[in-house]
Amino acid sequence: MYLVRLLYVSKVSNGFSKNDLQSILAKASEHNQSRGITGMLAFNGDYFLQVLEGGRGAVNQLYQRITTDSRHEHLLLLQLSEITERLFADWAMAYVPTALLTRDLLLRFGSDAQFRPLQMSAQSCIGLLQSFRDRLQAA
Repeated sequence: MYLVRLLYVSKVSNGFSKNDLQSILAKASEHNQSRGITGMLAFNGDYFLQVLEGGRGAVNQLYQRITTDSRHEHLLLLQLSEITERLFADWAMAYVPTALLTRDLLLRFGSDAQFRPLQMSAQSCIGLLQSFRDRLQAA
């Protein structure tokens, strides 16, 4: 089994609610854990930025399901690569709340202090998520 990392961004669809977010997180955690998938989701009310790590088949199957989820619009695959180790191995699905989208991190990895993952490179998005990971682990 080859390990892969998949990174995508999407815009939230109209009619998305806080209950939808809780549902996504609960289902993702349960589903991912049973399939050996780990990752992180950052969400600011407008955009999802998500990284998934795991076996190539399992991650691909999950991404295909996400592409048909009506809560996402304008999905853009930023990166799919084979990896030798996971960066987000501690979580079936870690969640980055808006409060962690701080000015210092957004300026470090983006062109301004706004969470605009469509205007960031894949490497900058991974760096931002790794910084969130480090902050969550320190907490």
